[in-house]
Amino acid sequence: MARMLSTEREKVTELNRDLEKIIHKRTSELQKANDTLKQEIKDREALQSQLIHAQKMESVGRLAGGVAHDYNNISSIIIGYPNLKILFMSGYTANVIAHRGVLEDGVCFLNKPFSKMDLAVKVREALDSANI
Repeated sequence: MARMLSTEREKVTELNRDLEKIIHKRTSELQKANDTLKQEIKDREALQSQLIHAQKMESVGRLAGGVAHDYNNISSIIIGYPNLKILFMSGYTANVIAHRGVLEDGVCFLNKPFSKMDLAVKVREALDSANI
């Protein structure tokens, strides 16, 4: 009876070892799958971030193209009428605009925000400069 009990214990011990090996192997496989999924998530997040950045750049490009087109249309009119006086208004400061080459000599500039009085003074300056 002791021998049978010993044999059964050995079988249970062997089965436990086999089960532990299976559990270890499966845990390892799951860990590798989890690591792969984590990497795929990181890759997708990076790609999504790049896509969003590209879409933002495209939007800025379209906006800049539209502004350039509008400016070109306005400058065509100005070139056709050299006596036309212009009052340029912008949220940027005059030196920033001049640095970009947009503000030419002789163009009156009004920085936003401005009051009605500021506008009236600048319009008067533009009109008076036409007589000079």
